[in-house]
Amino acid sequence: DEFAVLVVYKKVFEAETLAKKIIAVIQEHIFVWENHSFNLSISAGIVSINAQTNNLMQLMIQADTACSLAKKQGGNHYHIYQESDLNFLARNSHLKWLTEIRRALAENR
Repeated sequence: DEFAVLVVYKKVFEAETLAKKIIAVIQEHIFVWENHSFNLSISAGIVSINAQTNNLMQLMIQADTACSLAKKQGGNHYHIYQESDLNFLARNSHLKWLTEIRRALAENR
C-alpha cells in the first residue's frame, strides 16, 4: 500500500528525523495473522514544498520518485528527493527495458 503524509517543517532534517522515527516503530512491530508472524517494513520519500513547487501533480511525482528510490535501497529506508532523481529513474527504466528486450530476443520471444 502507498499513502502520503503532509507534515509542516521548516527544515528538511526535521522531516528526516520523523521518517527515521516512523521507520523504527514500523520495524519493531510484528504483524500476526492466522498464527503467522510477519515483519513489516516501510519506504519513505521526502519532498520539500517550496517556491519552485509548481503544482500538486509535480509534487506527487517527486514524492513517488523519492519513495521508489527508497524502495530500491531495500526495506526500512527513506530518500530525500533531489532534481537529479528523475533522470536516474528514467535511465534505470531504459536499462531495465534494454535487458528485457535482449532476454526476449535470446529466447526467441
